[in-house]
Amino acid sequence: MPQLHWLFDCLRTNRFALVAAHRAQPNPEATENSVESGTETFRKGITVLEIDVFVSSDGVPMLLHDDTLDRTTTGTGVASQKSYKELRQLQLRKPNGDITEQRIPTLDEALVMARRGGAILMLDPKRSMPMEDLVQHVRSARMEGQVILLTNGLVEGRAILKAAPEMMVAVTARDGREAIALNRLAT
Repeated sequence: MPQLHWLFDCLRTNRFALVAAHRAQPNPEATENSVESGTETFRKGITVLEIDVFVSSDGVPMLLHDDTLDRTTTGTGVASQKSYKELRQLQLRKPNGDITEQRIPTLDEALVMARRGGAILMLDPKRSMPMEDLVQHVRSARMEGQVILLTNGLVEGRAILKAAPEMMVAVTARDGREAIALNRLAT
């Protein structure tokens, strides 16, 4: 299992940049948050895949950025109000609207893909995905060393740093006060 702190120390020491693929794909013609796009991105040498996680109405963590299904799938409506079975029947769309054979993946499928290839996943939980549940899911998959948890703000950042001290956490500071407070937490 990779130790992310060693990777980041190496990058800093050697003055290298770490490139992350937003929604698992840097290709504007590829599907967002799909295992297929993530696999192709990793094959091309980008090792960090940022993906968005939400929860279906029946509790299955799945990958999708938008609150609604309309833009990136053949479905309509609020994603978190649909069951896993309903969501798996939908097909993903490319940014140009073309329909693919790809389905909305589960977080488990993304974790398996990352484990097999050695990718690092930056997990961005959406409103329907409680951070505590995401942490438990990552721990159950034994992927703590290949995951970066993304959070927003001091309150959420403080809570997740306490709840998951073994995981790397990236916290968005909304202003200078939060940045200073978050920096103190890290030292």
